[in-house]
Amino acid sequence: MKWYEYILIVATAIWIYRRLRGEKADEWLMTQEELDAIGRESALELLKHLSLTSPDDAGVRFELGYALCMAGRHGEALEAFGHAGRLDPALNVSAGRGRALLGLGRVAEALAELERAVAAEPKNAEAHADLGSALQRLGRHGEALESVDRAISIDPDDADLHARRGHILKSLGRSAESGAALER
Repeated sequence: MKWYEYILIVATAIWIYRRLRGEKADEWLMTQEELDAIGRESALELLKHLSLTSPDDAGVRFELGYALCMAGRHGEALEAFGHAGRLDPALNVSAGRGRALLGLGRVAEALAELERAVAAEPKNAEAHADLGSALQRLGRHGEALESVDRAISIDPDDADLHARRGHILKSLGRSAESGAALER
């Protein structure tokens, strides 16, 4: 998990916690006490609670899906994304579904979802990166490299993307380039 994904989980949990308590939820400055009090599992529990108290809120189900993915609970995440998509058909849940399907090892299905995701949101670096992962797992290393390169063009400072690029280059037998990418 990337460091900022954990922070996002914590920030979301605190926002939900404040909303449930009827407090002003749009203030993102958190006290150290709040940061210490809420961890990943607490964030998940808060999102689950909010999904029960707001059963028609597609956004809550969508955020729950991502939090479940980050916690490695891909089956539950897939269910949450499906529910969000049924509640709001205009909501693009393909990137989340693709990530969950990758986590479940259902790579061909993930590929189809991720192709839809990047078509709908061409500036979504994570969707391009996940598409690259799916392509690499299918042995389509050249296409995987293209996808990860698109992700890097969107988010050039993401070290994880450069590492993915290095691993793909290594799979392609391009060791010199691989080493340079892994050093970034």
